[in-house]
Amino acid sequence: MQLEKDLAPTRCKKYRLKLLDLSQTVSALHLGGAFSCIEIIDVIMNESISGEDRFILSKGHSGIAQYVVLNDQGSISDEELLGYCTVESKRSEEHTSELQSRQYLVCRLL
Repeated sequence: MQLEKDLAPTRCKKYRLKLLDLSQTVSALHLGGAFSCIEIIDVIMNESISGEDRFILSKGHSGIAQYVVLNDQGSISDEELLGYCTVESKRSEEHTSELQSRQYLVCRLL
């Protein structure tokens, strides 16, 4: 999916606002880490990744930024996003999931 590059600042602002909203309800949110990489994740997931590409986010405490982008793309629901880092959730700081035939991985490098 090729998007116009001049839309990236608008998308990133929208992602940051969503992260701020989430930070009011999700206690395990690492907001600074998510803010610091949102442009990179935006470019990779909205303009670069395609086909059989794999995206590995090794900055595990920033996983919520990736989820916000996936939510915007329609790959995960609002309910799933709001359940981030809860006991019932499949989503946490470290995860692997198959979404829309793309593989996304968030991990912590030791």
